[in-house]
Amino acid sequence: MFIPKFKDDVWRKDSNGCLGLRNTKEIIDVLYCNQQKLIGLSEKEIIAYLGNPNYREVDDWNHTYNLCYYIERGDQCAPNIKPPYARMDVKTLEVILKENKVLRLDIIQGGVTCK
Repeated sequence: MFIPKFKDDVWRKDSNGCLGLRNTKEIIDVLYCNQQKLIGLSEKEIIAYLGNPNYREVDDWNHTYNLCYYIERGDQCAPNIKPPYARMDVKTLEVILKENKVLRLDIIQGGVTCK
């Protein structure tokens, strides 16, 4: 749809990052390196593309909010764990929005932004 080589069907199939389908160089590199194609999309459009986020964060200081998607296995995959499982120490894709438009993407791993 927006990024030709991005396998959005594979991304959505691994909705919690527990299957290991999201945590591949092919998926992450294609998505992150082509993020300019997602800049300016509305929240509704990005959710239609990536699926519902695993959790949301609000940054009152910068007047932004993040849609957060787990990339790898973590505590969210343990049996009997129920949402929300926000802020766990696993690799996460953060889609940063401002005024309902995608501003940028960040890959977060253990609280450190990898660029």
